[in-house]
Amino acid sequence: MLQKLGKKGVDFFEFVGAFLIMSKNVIRSFFKLPFEGKEIVRQLYVAGVKSIPLSLIVGAFVGMVITLQFAYGMKQYGVVDQVPQLVALAMVRELGPAFIALLVGGKIASGFAAEISSMKVTDQIDAIRALGGDPVKKLILPRVIAVIFILPLLTISADIIAHLGGALVALLEYGLDPQTFLTVAKKTLKNSDILHSLVKSTVFGYLIAIIGCTNGFRAGYGTESVGKSTTSTVQTLFIFILITNFFLTKLFMIVKLTFFDVI
Repeated sequence: MLQKLGKKGVDFFEFVGAFLIMSKNVIRSFFKLPFEGKEIVRQLYVAGVKSIPLSLIVGAFVGMVITLQFAYGMKQYGVVDQVPQLVALAMVRELGPAFIALLVGGKIASGFAAEISSMKVTDQIDAIRALGGDPVKKLILPRVIAVIFILPLLTISADIIAHLGGALVALLEYGLDPQTFLTVAKKTLKNSDILHSLVKSTVFGYLIAIIGCTNGFRAGYGTESVGKSTTSTVQTLFIFILITNFFLTKLFMIVKLTFFDVI
């Protein structure tokens, strides 16, 4: 047991080191021209457009279930009319960014890890280096840019559909007027709440891309390593997202963003 724990600890610190090195290389390659425009557009489609159905399903059912739970609890105190406020704040500030990063991000990151580890197994990454190219510039940077751009948009779309799903449940279960539900939710949200969500989604997008690509690069040269890389990517991503979400929430409690509310 101690040997297994020690091995897990060593693997974790090795991954953190690889993660930091990859981040440094990505930042450095960002200032090198030209950009891989076609690859960025392709990744926007693969990681973004193809993830829209999943993000909408996640948003709809998360919005419906939290409305159901909040309304059930608030009904006992006769304040069901406050449910839209709770749903709006919970979904936009916490649940939307976190659920999209965990579920949609897990799909994206595991896909990156599988794709890049397969390229490593088939010596395609070595071929890029042999031809004088930079694998980080050609493979990693386009994915990072695409996910950082697309994840906030997926989160916003999930938040919107979550409010619609919540309004539907509130109507069917408790007779609340959908227009009133949406109006109250809109008035509850402030610019700082939306910015809170966007900042979280951007950070999560970076983690998704870097963790997936880092595990892909760290894969061995056997075909079995592709599966291991994909599995470890999902586990690592979930841990990093949950830890980062806690510290970002704590940071936003200390650093207020209310000055954006006057805009």
